[in-house]
Amino acid sequence: MISIPQRLLHESFITVLLRSPQALFLQKELNTSASNRRSYISQHVLTCVQEGEQHIRSDNGHQIIVQAGEIAVLRRGLYTVTDLVSKKNAFRANLAFFEEDIFSSLPFTTNISHSSLLRTGLSSKKFPTPLPLTFFWQSLTAWLHSVPNPNTTVQHIKVQEFFALLASSEAISSVFSVIKSERKATQNIRQFMEEHYDKPLSVADYAYLTGRSESSFRREFKTRFGTTPRQWIIRQRLEKAHDLLENTPKDVTQVALEVGYENISHFISEYKKQYGHTPKQRPAITSVQLP
Repeated sequence: MISIPQRLLHESFITVLLRSPQALFLQKELNTSASNRRSYISQHVLTCVQEGEQHIRSDNGHQIIVQAGEIAVLRRGLYTVTDLVSKKNAFRANLAFFEEDIFSSLPFTTNISHSSLLRTGLSSKKFPTPLPLTFFWQSLTAWLHSVPNPNTTVQHIKVQEFFALLASSEAISSVFSVIKSERKATQNIRQFMEEHYDKPLSVADYAYLTGRSESSFRREFKTRFGTTPRQWIIRQRLEKAHDLLENTPKDVTQVALEVGYENISHFISEYKKQYGHTPKQRPAITSVQLP
């Protein structure tokens, strides 16, 4: 599983259009389809498909298909994403990532409650891309070609422009109205953790995804598991890693990534603490000669 948008920033098919403290605007262009990418989207995102289509399935199995000329809004969470190229062998989409507090920092009034974004899931609605939003992406791309290194003040103004367009668009307002009316269900901690302990998530992420504050999550976790979240997660990940190393041909890097460690050096260090040797230093198996 990959973390989005962090991983995208290192991909050749991604162009950073604007990066500011308030939001991150990216352009994605693919020549071949990319199927079933398991992802943790760590910020809310508006996806605007220009060519091809995007299939998005949330962790609870809810799926939407966003076609060229359509938009969708996703709250941060676990998703499986498929990007399908068009007949022209192309997939193009613009992505706007933002935190839930963005609306409280804007100088205009919207009917969007930033706290509602914390509670909601994948919207079941999608809409045609509003024409002003299409013009915004076109102007942003052209503007960056002429001003490749805009100062922070100008960046902030462009972010304000984008969200002002969202607030004034009937379609987008309807999306956020749906989101505002929904509430994120509190999930069973034990079931969720047993299914997802091997994902590259922090304790704060687990708390969020189970519908709790971090302090409430830690208290309930300690009651249910008798230990801290971090200690339990490390033990579970290392036990799975040990099993994979002993019983599969996978190398250390593959195993580390599969059990939720994106920092390989950190994985090796934790593994050595647990087992007394590095993953590569497997204890020799003494052969027994039969009589």
